Amino acid sequence: MGGPRMTKPVHIDTMRVRRMKAELAGVTTADYVAAQSEAEFQQAVINLAKVHGWRVRHTRPALTRSGRWATPLQGHPGFVDLVLAKEGRVWFLELKSAKGRVDAEQKAWHEALPPEWTMVLRPGDWETVERILA
Repeated sequence: MGGPRMTKPVHIDTMRVRRMKAELAGVTTADYVAAQSEAEFQQAVINLAKVHGWRVRHTRPALTRSGRWATPLQGHPGFVDLVLAKEGRVWFLELKSAKGRVDAEQKAWHEALPPEWTMVLRPGDWETVERILA
C-alpha cells in the first residue's frame, strides 16, 4: 500500500573500490595513488566527510565574462582547499596530488591557522583521512 519503500542510501568508498580494481588489473596501490589527481582525491575526501556528518566548504572557480576561470576572492590568496566542521571541531585541509607542491601563499595561510587543525594531505594519506573524519 502506498508508494515505493524508501531505503537508506548505501555509501560506497569509491576510492577503495578503484584501488581494488587497479590491483586486480595488476596495478599496485602505490601506482594508483601516485596517478590520482588532486580533483579525484578531493572528491573522495568530500564524499567521506559528508558520510561522517561533516559540514564541507570548498570554493570552486567560476567562468568570468572574459572567458577566464577565476576563484572569487577578497583578501589573501592561498586559502586551504577544504574547511570541514563538525561538533565544534574544524579541519583546514590543503589537498595535493602525490607530486603537488604547497606554494608560498598557501604556506602563509598554514602558518596563520591553528596547527593542530591544519593539514596538507595527499592520496597516500588516505588512512589519515579516514582516521580524522571517523
